[in-house]
Amino acid sequence: MSGAPGQPLRALLLGFGHVGRAVAEVLAGPARYPRLAGLDVSVIGVVTGSHGALVNPRGLDLSRALDEWRGHGRFTPGHPDHAHTTALDAVRGLDYDVMVELTPLARRARGEPAIAHVRAALEQGRHAITANKGPLAWAFRELRDLARARGAAFLYETTVMDGVPVFNLARHGLRGVTVTRVEGILNSTTNVVLGTLEAGGTVADAIARAQREGFAEADPADDLEGWDG
Repeated sequence: MSGAPGQPLRALLLGFGHVGRAVAEVLAGPARYPRLAGLDVSVIGVVTGSHGALVNPRGLDLSRALDEWRGHGRFTPGHPDHAHTTALDAVRGLDYDVMVELTPLARRARGEPAIAHVRAALEQGRHAITANKGPLAWAFRELRDLARARGAAFLYETTVMDGVPVFNLARHGLRGVTVTRVEGILNSTTNVVLGTLEAGGTVADAIARAQREGFAEADPADDLEGWDG
């Protein structure tokens, strides 16, 4: 996948929740991350389900996009890059190198529409990165095989244990062993809740903290009921 130092990479972001905004903040201030030096990444679109969209083929001003979100909680029609589009239309119609799927898990819809987003990107030979577990839980083999057939990358490291590089560790660091079992509480929100209770706090306090620090979504049910890990 392009995006190595000196090679430009155009990204399309779907979703602008905690993770989406964190990605935007990193890309908006690369000087704070020395190991990203030389990377040339432009975000040409950010599309949300119900809070508006921004599109600019030359690359969005991410600092302005973040300010807009902080001020309004959405992308308003007054923004110069405001666009009327759906996520799927953006995946099919915009020109980009990598699609980043950051929408919430939709277990009742069996992973849709995230699966459709990833599939549409891969069908065009574009790379796909997902932080949404739905495409893996319900369509992993299909999407993996499609990516291989189209010569595209299908990456999903952050679907498990947040930023811990579990898959890279298993794929590249444990080649000489066979992993037979993984055991633990691999859910950040659950760990925050249990730790808070152990320290004498309440479940409500723990959930509020997890939401404040970006571990939990506004509706933490999937985490607390064991669906989202």
